[in-house]
Amino acid sequence: MLHRFTTKIIRHISPSLAMSSSTLSYIDAGANLLDSMYQGKYHSKQRHEPDLDIVLQRAYDKGVSKIVSLAGTIKESEELTELICKLDSRDDVSSDKVQVFGTVGVHPTRCGEVFANKIDDSSTDDDTSTWMPKTESQLNEIKQQLIDLATKGKESGNVVAIGECGLDYARLQFCPKDIQQLGLRCQLEVAASTNLPLYLHNRESGDDLYEMLSEYKEKLSDDEGIRGIVHSFDESIDIAKQFMSLGLYIGINGCSLKTEENLSVAKQIPLDRLILETDW
Repeated sequence: MLHRFTTKIIRHISPSLAMSSSTLSYIDAGANLLDSMYQGKYHSKQRHEPDLDIVLQRAYDKGVSKIVSLAGTIKESEELTELICKLDSRDDVSSDKVQVFGTVGVHPTRCGEVFANKIDDSSTDDDTSTWMPKTESQLNEIKQQLIDLATKGKESGNVVAIGECGLDYARLQFCPKDIQQLGLRCQLEVAASTNLPLYLHNRESGDDLYEMLSEYKEKLSDDEGIRGIVHSFDESIDIAKQFMSLGLYIGINGCSLKTEENLSVAKQIPLDRLILETDW
């Protein structure tokens, strides 16, 4: 049952991820394999030798056949595609291993780094700053860079979604709402241009995210609606229903299960709209 369920969900996200084996296996729909811990670094200190190969092999041995790893900046998107190519080309490990796929996109808290220029305010003693959106020509260049990177990855079979993109109103100290929304609009256009699903981030921003996605529904939808996942969901069931009405799936992990309210929401999400992810 789980095999059929995960196969259906992942095929909806991207046909290249569909499983053909009849053996029970799992798909981790959201991981962070670029994290420095897999290179043995914790808080910038080297603690052990890189062990990503060991982690991936252990995952495979426990039944994980496929992993979608997430990117949060253009640089990370490039690094992730390079990592996947490296993993695919390794000839010193068993052919029986986890298949790793990736995303291309900019996390909402990182949108200022990509879509705007930071202007320090030297007129006050406070550590304050403002963000100035980049020019239209600069934004077009950024969108084309994302389109080119995503298209190349899609053609190779390694890139399966645009993201991690979205909105995060819980951490506005990293990037204000207007710049986050600008970055999201740019990436929704990238998704429409590349015909790739969305890997969406949402923190205390469900209503605004729903409204923005609704604006782009015609550009992003196939016969079943907008393709994609609302990752690490932790809002109300009403917000979840709004996203599902657009065709989206709801991704849950440890962050989605911290409170009694979280648990109640998770119980109410239909199984055919539920995605499991570790976010590890």
